Amino acid sequence: MRLRDETGFRRVWLKSFWGFNPEYWGCIGFTQEYRRDRFVCEFFRQDAPPGLIAIYVATSAPPKNQHMRGRIVGVLELSEVLGFAEEFIDLAREPSVRDELAAGRWRYSVKATRAWKIEPDAWPQVDVLASESYWPGRARYIGVQGVELSEAEASRILDLPVTRAELFPGR
Repeated sequence: MRLRDETGFRRVWLKSFWGFNPEYWGCIGFTQEYRRDRFVCEFFRQDAPPGLIAIYVATSAPPKNQHMRGRIVGVLELSEVLGFAEEFIDLAREPSVRDELAAGRWRYSVKATRAWKIEPDAWPQVDVLASESYWPGRARYIGVQGVELSEAEASRILDLPVTRAELFPGR
């Protein structure tokens, strides 16, 4: 299946994670509350329909996700529900997140409503698929704040083969 057929969305944003496990990570997170709030204002603008979030795995991802580094591996649809990461993450299945949350990382979150995994043999390199919006010097900003992809980049994301993924429902 292709996202273009599944969702009807045309806008796509890009954000980095250390992996992609929507079955126990049902949100996107920000370290600072004001960054989350700024993202939400842009993402849910009145003059444009909301979009999707394409997730690529950061080059600093843990060794267990080494095979995903630098690749776009999944897509999330977001709700307008704001909260704290511990409300939307299954901490029993992701215990290492407790340390990150205790250190103040990713706490301010936006709940996801649907998720799709890109077929592993189709994982594109972020620097190839999103060459207009991504470059190594911008990677940290994309991880911290996220960026909207160009129309051409968004179209390429929407044409990737995906499967619907289970999404952690939150508490």
